[in-house]
Amino acid sequence: MATDRPGALGNQTTQQQEEDQQQKALTKELRRLEFSIVEEIPGVGRQKVSLSPKDTELIKRWLLQKATCPVQFVWRDLGNRYWPRWIRHAVCKEGTSCSWPSGMRSPIF
Repeated sequence: MATDRPGALGNQTTQQQEEDQQQKALTKELRRLEFSIVEEIPGVGRQKVSLSPKDTELIKRWLLQKATCPVQFVWRDLGNRYWPRWIRHAVCKEGTSCSWPSGMRSPIF
């Protein structure tokens, strides 16, 4: 956010080195995640059911893909009726929405 017109530096794309560091950190965190479901089983009660390794790996890859979507930042001028006037807006470089569910994408300004 900014009250005065921001310089061009705010429009940069996420840097490759920064993206690599973030991806390494996310991969490390994903390894620690445990995917299990608690189901109500008749006659037994609530039981913890683990997902298969294949399903777990699929979910982890999907999460990593969504979390590392390359983003370009642009400044949007909301006009003098709003404070702060300038908002830094993220736009997905892939052309499709990085958001999930996909209906949460915003128009490109």
